[in-house]
Amino acid sequence: MKPFRSGLVCGCLFYLGAIVVAAAWLLNRHAVFDGLIAVPVGGAESLAVRPSGGGARLFTPHRALTPELLSFDTPAVSRRVFNADTPLDGIFLGFPLRVRRAEVLERRPDLELIEERGPGGRLTAHPVRPGATLATADGPVTVESVGPWAGLINDPGGRRMAAMSWRESPTSEWVQGIFVEAGSWITLPPLAAFRLDWVPDEDTARGGLPAARPGLESARWGVRDLRRVHWFENFLPGTGCTVTSGAEYVLLETPANGLEPPPMLRVGIRSGDARRVVRVTANPPEPVEGLLFEYPAASTVCVMLRAWQEDSVWAVAWQGGDAVPPHRWRAGEELALPGGQTLRLDGVTAAGLPVGTQGKPVLMAQAKAGDTTLRLREGLFLRHGDGALRYRRLPQPPLMRYTLEGRGGKTMELGPGDAVRIGPWTFTQSPDNPLAEEAALLHARRAWGDPFQKTGAVLVLLGAVGWILARLFRPERVKDPLPQEGGEGPSFPEA
Repeated sequence: MKPFRSGLVCGCLFYLGAIVVAAAWLLNRHAVFDGLIAVPVGGAESLAVRPSGGGARLFTPHRALTPELLSFDTPAVSRRVFNADTPLDGIFLGFPLRVRRAEVLERRPDLELIEERGPGGRLTAHPVRPGATLATADGPVTVESVGPWAGLINDPGGRRMAAMSWRESPTSEWVQGIFVEAGSWITLPPLAAFRLDWVPDEDTARGGLPAARPGLESARWGVRDLRRVHWFENFLPGTGCTVTSGAEYVLLETPANGLEPPPMLRVGIRSGDARRVVRVTANPPEPVEGLLFEYPAASTVCVMLRAWQEDSVWAVAWQGGDAVPPHRWRAGEELALPGGQTLRLDGVTAAGLPVGTQGKPVLMAQAKAGDTTLRLREGLFLRHGDGALRYRRLPQPPLMRYTLEGRGGKTMELGPGDAVRIGPWTFTQSPDNPLAEEAALLHARRAWGDPFQKTGAVLVLLGAVGWILARLFRPERVKDPLPQEGGEGPSFPEA
């Protein structure tokens, strides 16, 4: 009977272990936590959070609270990392987690993508690599290049403007950022000048283009005086001024109206008893004895634009004595000049601001879809077929190694792909950390495997092994023989 009793004991251990494991599983079903914790370098944090409703909440002390309402040890960092409008569940680790040091292992370039927005607003991201062909819903798109962009953005406080690009030859790079404001001239030294006028309608735009290159009405001359310039828009002989030093400047004759002979400004200067005559050719690179002579229409290339709506103008151009006939010019189209140069209209707007020429550059991905050239400005969707495409740059945090300190002052290293366990918590690095050099953003997971659960598992194992052994060595039970038919049964002593 001893093996039998042993089997009963082992069976009890088995069922007891199974009950302990089941209870532990049910407990941890509610106690498991998978979230994030933001720990500043040189500081500590003990509160881990996750999006509200992301798991069982029986043992979660903080439920559905915004970061402003949670009791972070270092709220300044945590509230920069977590979205202020997202409700979070929070739980304390049971100890302060510290980051003693942070080491940058590798700095990574931005992740460049072309995002495709299809019907219903669904976004598909394609990595950008010059020469790569992207399979979009509207056919293949080949990425040709990625480079700086300069152009116009719409702004309620903006001005009526046009933006153009210039290419000296078919093999040259484009020069972007030629911005022309309505009612004024802009020059691209030393070759070209541009003017934009804004009119009420297309008929006025087309009908108002001049048949010949403008003359002196586009010009002005000036005299530099300390920190200012005296400008004159009339060219009548005798026009002039006296500057602070007492010197007198007087225009002696009207310049030639046209390219031949080359326009020349003749100004007489009298300073005390000294007198001299100064000649200044049109559009000098530097002032000549304080004199300036701006004559945009005398530039080798002269382009006049007349706009009445967004991204469309009527244009006429001259190069030397050759003229480009008036034609309608739309944004994105190119205009070939007789001398081999090319102009591209990048945009026209009634309320715009120029960007891309100063500060951090804005980038553009140039792609080809069939015969169509797509210029995808960073952050802006451009319609393509039934959808739209957008070029984006996503900053990538550097690869980091953190030195963590948990319970008892024990330190450990946590690099990319590493995992560190402190008590019931396991920590790994989050790949999406915008403050990687200022703070560690870690995945924090409390999972199955505490001592209570392990004890139950051991009881199950011991009980199962013992029960099997007891069953193997259990003695056979002897049965009493049954009486044969017609025979005598067992005899009992008489009383």
